[in-house]
Amino acid sequence: PTACLIVAKFYGFYRSLGADDFKATLMSSLGAGGALPCSNFLEVPFFKKGKVPDLPQALNDTLIETVQYQYGCDLVNRDTGGNKRDRGMLEIEKRLRQTLQDHQKFINSLTIDEADSRLAFIEQVAAQMSVLDDDESTQAVHPSKTRPTTRSMAQKQAVDSNKSEKACSVPLATVPSKSQIQLASLDVPVANVHTFLKQAAETNQSMMPFFEMLQVAPTSKVPFKGWSFIPNTHVTMAHRSSMSQLELRSKFEGLVGKEVDITVKGLLWSKRVAALAVEVPSEVDGIPIPPCKNVFVHITLWTIKGASATESNNLPAQVPNKKATQVIFQQPYTLRGTFSFWSGKKSSR
Repeated sequence: PTACLIVAKFYGFYRSLGADDFKATLMSSLGAGGALPCSNFLEVPFFKKGKVPDLPQALNDTLIETVQYQYGCDLVNRDTGGNKRDRGMLEIEKRLRQTLQDHQKFINSLTIDEADSRLAFIEQVAAQMSVLDDDESTQAVHPSKTRPTTRSMAQKQAVDSNKSEKACSVPLATVPSKSQIQLASLDVPVANVHTFLKQAAETNQSMMPFFEMLQVAPTSKVPFKGWSFIPNTHVTMAHRSSMSQLELRSKFEGLVGKEVDITVKGLLWSKRVAALAVEVPSEVDGIPIPPCKNVFVHITLWTIKGASATESNNLPAQVPNKKATQVIFQQPYTLRGTFSFWSGKKSSR
């Protein structure tokens, strides 16, 4: 077949597959071949965001005619075992090329600049290379044989690409830093958390023993003062100890900066630690949110001196033997959180 009809043939192959279905099929094929599982794909933007307008009638009709013609050829070739190539094919090719040329301005208006796509690709490749650099940095390299890291090579490629693309209208994408991700977090401002505690205490008298234990009045000014309160309240979605750097980036990088409503279901505390039991939604803006790696999804509020914030994970199991107290809110509350990566010292897990 001719060039345009080859495109039509591939359209026929994949017309019933959406992006998610295509990924699933690809993963299945890779798995059947014994390849290592891959949870992240490089996604290069092509169309502009927003609703795609209706195609001009002439363009729409010609595209349909081309697909129908190619489908007819496929049926004939399947039955005869041949490879049909006739004058009609050349005429279809010529007509389609002319129609595409006539509507070139409209087609170009649907897509983003090539330079933008190129930079998006380079940025994602660099993100994956930065993970490889972390592994490279652990290997001994003789000073006289020092070689450029994959990330520095990607940086040079990005700069060279930017220089060569005179029409580039966007700034050079920042190549991710080499610092390792400690955890994927859903951050909630501590003042908002403490304001919520004050409001919840007004209708939940069963919370009073918690405030009495901390010797803090629920009417106190927020945020509550004291070294034992966690200053950076958050939900730990995943920690580096349970997920590789590559997985952390592939699963959560697209969520960084996104805000979601967190449902607060209850309050649990012991003599050593206190936490809110929360529930995180499964998606935001159409992007799936991976399940929290902690079985007990929570926001740690407070620890006694010498206790680790990770002890919050044990609170539900301590309730039956009365080593911890639990208050279930009859009417769930909502807090607003923002996804982020932590690269410094964590406050809780």
